[in-house]
Amino acid sequence: MTPNQTDEGIIVVDYQNGFVPVAEWGTGELWVEGWWRLASRINELIKITKSRWGLVIGTRDMHPQWHMSFASNYDGKDPFDIIWVNDIAGLELSPAAEFDRHNLVKELWNTWEQILWPDHCIVDTPSSWYHESLERDLIDVHIEKWYVARKEAYSWFDGKEQRENPKVIVKLVDVLRNAWIETVKVVGLATDYCVNATVLDALKEWFNVQVFRDAIAGVSPEKSIKKLEALREKWVKIL
Repeated sequence: MTPNQTDEGIIVVDYQNGFVPVAEWGTGELWVEGWWRLASRINELIKITKSRWGLVIGTRDMHPQWHMSFASNYDGKDPFDIIWVNDIAGLELSPAAEFDRHNLVKELWNTWEQILWPDHCIVDTPSSWYHESLERDLIDVHIEKWYVARKEAYSWFDGKEQRENPKVIVKLVDVLRNAWIETVKVVGLATDYCVNATVLDALKEWFNVQVFRDAIAGVSPEKSIKKLEALREKWVKIL
């Protein structure tokens, strides 16, 4: 760490086209209510972090088309339906699905349920790109989640940086440790899923964590409030 460098890093979670309506130059498959008020604040927090020589990390969802969380891979299911572990035997899976009932049992055994999403942020499609309102040139490290079709993953501690020269894959926790980061600021989408899961895993890795309420938005406002209250009880700073 240089003398002027802070020990803070900011993780900008999933500010992607798939979560922004088509009318606002997104692709809109899973647009999140409240996204429109975030960009200026996120960009401001990025600049503050950069001014202190902190680390700026951008993350992007990368789903395969045949992912186990997509409603399109189940006959008779719609986006936002919930499947339960007890339902698995009766589910009709798409012939193209790259997962089976055994995979579902393993994934749902601990959570008991899986919300089904509309297809979104499919790898190498415009849905997976950063939204144009995000100042991408200020991002130091780009983290992606290369989803395995048979597994669900919300936390960005499941994500990795892919470096080309030399070609190597680096886990998010190692990116943070290598930069001497001790405090992680988390912003972006969505509060009740990827933001929440990322914060919980950051705590498990013994980082200090800050969440900025004016720089996050959730799929469900009610669920998001409950998640933030639970995080506050775990000594996360909600600012």
